[in-house]
Formats: sequence, structure tokens, C-alpha cells
Amino acid sequence: MPSSFAAPEPATFDWLDTLTTNGRLLVAPELNRRRALVVLSKIDQILAWEKAADQEKDVRFVELGRYLCEVRAGQYWRLDNLKSFDEFLRRGFPIRDARPTT
Repeated sequence: MPSSFAAPEPATFDWLDTLTTNGRLLVAPELNRRRALVVLSKIDQILAWEKAADQEKDVRFVELGRYLCEVRAGQYWRLDNLKSFDEFLRRGFPIRDARPTT
């Protein structure tokens, strides 16, 4: 008798080996080498772009941190007639409510 507290058994996909279409077993498609090279190349380009974008983002955040430190140390926020560095941060980086909406 299964217990409601027992961990569920992992799903098995034995049926994947026996897929048929109109009573015939499915066969692997013929390999189009030219198309495969194009598709794999595009995937590599997208992944390389994403990696470069992540690196650029990291560099920009470091740069942002340096400028924010300078704004705080030099009290540059006073140029905009703000009362404090915290007010400068609230204006430039509005706080988003992290609570889930229901």
C-alpha cells in the first residue's frame, strides 16, 4: 500500500524506445551535415555573445560602484539639491517590493 509520505518513484520512459508512426518504427533523420554545422555555429555564437555580455555587465557594475563611492565621498549628491546620499540612491535606484503579489 503506497504511503502518502513516501517519495514518488522516478518516471520511466520505456515507451520512448517503441515510438511508432502508422505501425512503423521511427528512424533517425538523415544527418544534414551542412545544416548541422550552421546550427551548431549559431549556438556557439549566441553562447559567446552571452558570455561577453555577462563580462561587460560585471565590468560596468564595478565601474558603477567606483562612481557611487566617489559621489558619496565627494558629496556630489548636493549638486542636485538632495539632502543625503541615501536620497540620491533612492532617486537613482528605486526599491522594488520583493514580496510576491497575490
